[in-house]
Amino acid sequence: MLKKILGGLLITLLSVPIANASIIIFDNVTVLAGGDGHQLSHATSSDGYRLNLSHNLYAENPDGWYRAGGGVSNWFGEHNEYFEFENEVTLNSFDIMSRYFDDLSSMIIRFYDDTLSLIGSETIDSPVNNDWHSITTVRTGVFRMEFDFVGGRNTYGLGRTHQWLGVNNVDFTASPSISVPEPITLTLFGIGIAGIGFARKANKS
Repeated sequence: MLKKILGGLLITLLSVPIANASIIIFDNVTVLAGGDGHQLSHATSSDGYRLNLSHNLYAENPDGWYRAGGGVSNWFGEHNEYFEFENEVTLNSFDIMSRYFDDLSSMIIRFYDDTLSLIGSETIDSPVNNDWHSITTVRTGVFRMEFDFVGGRNTYGLGRTHQWLGVNNVDFTASPSISVPEPITLTLFGIGIAGIGFARKANKS
């Protein structure tokens, strides 16, 4: 009986999913139905993890994301465009740049959990135009990345500034969905081994 229990615990231990890092390089993206290649619905990592992209946040312009120069850019240069993960992840790093205009004061990236509560931010002051900035930020519990800026130009006469940002190489670690945490599984496995040891001693005596 104890051997059967131990075997079951071992199977459970081996079946515990391990969190692996994924990366979105934006080489392959899916276009929204009826779109013209500028409003991208999502991107998928090589291991099948989906990242959803914002679109249609503003009434005046059909904003969203489009593929441009080794990454994606916010169409119409709008504020607060965002990415959303399938669930909360650990965000490891990403690349970002300021495109086209050279009068941007700062780029701001805000991070939200799955209740859309702000959990942190990164600010890049006086970014060099068309120069990639690699941001390493090992931040847990990230569900949404929101991209904003200070500066830019009132390009469309809408009473707000506009600036194009490039984003690429979003590196993250997805949290595995498990009902029993791995340390507890290891503990149960150890208890099973100990139980067999005690049973053998009892049989000898």
